[in-house]
Amino acid sequence: MVDGVPLARRRRERGRASPVADRDLARGPGNLGRALGLDRQHDGLDLCAPGSPVSLTAPSGTGRPEERAVRTGPRVGVSGEGGSAELFPWRFWLAGEVTVSAYRAAAPRRGEPRSTSGHRVGRQ
Repeated sequence: MVDGVPLARRRRERGRASPVADRDLARGPGNLGRALGLDRQHDGLDLCAPGSPVSLTAPSGTGRPEERAVRTGPRVGVSGEGGSAELFPWRFWLAGEVTVSAYRAAAPRRGEPRSTSGHRVGRQ
């Protein structure tokens, strides 16, 4: 069961002409932030610190997801010096979860060099 859908819907549909589908209410980092009512004042909060105004908890009785159900991959649009985007899995999701935006590997642009992992590299 998911709590807070009506509140998330009000936050996401504010200023929109059309409704947002349930599966899209928190799909993607920006939409998730809006659905949760997060803004720049929440930047840098430690979600695991005791007393944090924003925290991560599992619903009671659900426990942790099975490790094999957790998927990781690169965060689209994040890159950095020294290949940091390739070294750290910046994106996490549960296998088969329809509310998670689908990962699509970027297609190389014509004539743009790629690293062995498929990520763009700086032009020489």
